[in-house]
Amino acid sequence: MKAALPRSSPALLHPLTLLALALWAANNHLLKGWGPALLTGKLSDVAALVVGPVVLFGMAEWVRPRLVQQRPATMLAACCTSLGLLLLGLELSPAVELGYQHVIASARFAVAQLRALVSSQPPLDYRLVPTTPDLTDLLSMPALGVAWWLVWHTGGLAADGQRGLAE
Repeated sequence: MKAALPRSSPALLHPLTLLALALWAANNHLLKGWGPALLTGKLSDVAALVVGPVVLFGMAEWVRPRLVQQRPATMLAACCTSLGLLLLGLELSPAVELGYQHVIASARFAVAQLRALVSSQPPLDYRLVPTTPDLTDLLSMPALGVAWWLVWHTGGLAADGQRGLAE
């Protein structure tokens, strides 16, 4: 019996997802500092809200395939809601912002320490990742609808009988 591809695969490999990922990377590594912060900040937010839920859904499908198979709309809603709440928390809660700064800084620190160990360079200092809360970032929330569409329609979830969103 031939194993089927995960439902998230078409969404992860969709040109729109790949374009958003490329835009996110180019924006964060090239455009920030060159262009106006208002534009580059929104580009990152929109790209993250398109790519993030698609990746989360793929991870959920990998970790809990049966749950995703039984309740795809619920899992997709949880992925989109999680990213939306994270953005909301980053904009409105200093505690969420500080937690986020530490999580990202810890990941960067671990990678930098491993790199320093392998290349025999001195270890690097732990530094919080700077963030810039801006309530206008919440205007990027509709991008979650793009992520929903990518998974729902390209992953064949809309064709799963007549359940649709009412599971």
